[in-house]
Amino acid sequence: MTPKVSGGCACGAVRYEATAEPVFMLNCHCRDCQRASGGSFAAIAVLPGEAVKVTGEPRYHAVTGGSGHQVERGFCPTCGSPVAIKLARMPDIFGVHAASLD
Repeated sequence: MTPKVSGGCACGAVRYEATAEPVFMLNCHCRDCQRASGGSFAAIAVLPGEAVKVTGEPRYHAVTGGSGHQVERGFCPTCGSPVAIKLARMPDIFGVHAASLD
């Protein structure tokens, strides 16, 4: 597998590689993303889920978004870096925080 996209947390305990380019990128300004990022938005790169391989074990925290759908935010249990986002209503995608890209 030749990764086209790779990244991970600050301490290296959680890493990901994808064999596909991002489908799209976005800056989400919802209140939950503001809290998670500590800023006015969260910059997210969206990848096809089947193309992503995660090593290490991120911890996920589930919240209900403003749309009423569940959002799972993945972070490193060791250093706390935000790494991933999974959406219940779109299970075929895997979002990564742009700041976690290599």
